[in-house]
Amino acid sequence: MYATGMVKMICCETEISSGKNVKCLGTRSSENGCFVLWQMLPGMWSLELVVGDHKVVAGSNGKTVWRHTPWLGTHAAKGPQRPLRRIIQV
Repeated sequence: MYATGMVKMICCETEISSGKNVKCLGTRSSENGCFVLWQMLPGMWSLELVVGDHKVVAGSNGKTVWRHTPWLGTHAAKGPQRPLRRIIQV
């Protein structure tokens, strides 16, 4: 099973959060991109995300979670599954 789609990422120079509201200060830019999410089994998945000139690839075989980003390189971790949003966090 797979899902594909388009994404638009908005980047802020500085963010100020006060409870539920987030305010963007400084320059603001946006990049368009796309993604493909593959799910082979409930614990086995792979994600490819391309935004601008950057490509992020991540996956899990149910026991090991891995990712490759241009800014961190390749990283693998054993243990429980993590939310998909964690692949792009530094």
